[in-house]
Amino acid sequence: MFILNTMLLTSLSRADLLNLKDKTRLQKLIYDIYLHTVQTAIMLHKTRAEYCLPISNDGFYNTNMKTILRNLQEVFPDCNVTHTLLSRGKDGVLYDISKVDDSTLSLVEDVLDNSYILVDWSR
Repeated sequence: MFILNTMLLTSLSRADLLNLKDKTRLQKLIYDIYLHTVQTAIMLHKTRAEYCLPISNDGFYNTNMKTILRNLQEVFPDCNVTHTLLSRGKDGVLYDISKVDDSTLSLVEDVLDNSYILVDWSR
């Protein structure tokens, strides 16, 4: 006979269960960005990690961007954590195009429609 110790279980309301998928997705994303940043620092000896957000049409990133950035700022307290749009220049380097006007955009070789989370520890 199997006896379940309910003292070890966390109580979940209807609202908790409905939000569980997004909460798990958010935690996984933050963990993935964390690992990517640490691997970049160790293996590439760079001072900036660029994490390309997976393409999503459900508005998840827009809805949760403040939470994502806040959580990353907590685990990387002395770093600059931002969300931006990047494009690869002719030299292969990614450049921030989030504040570039349309006339300058024509000079960019490959405009990416992906957004990035940047963690910069150069300062």
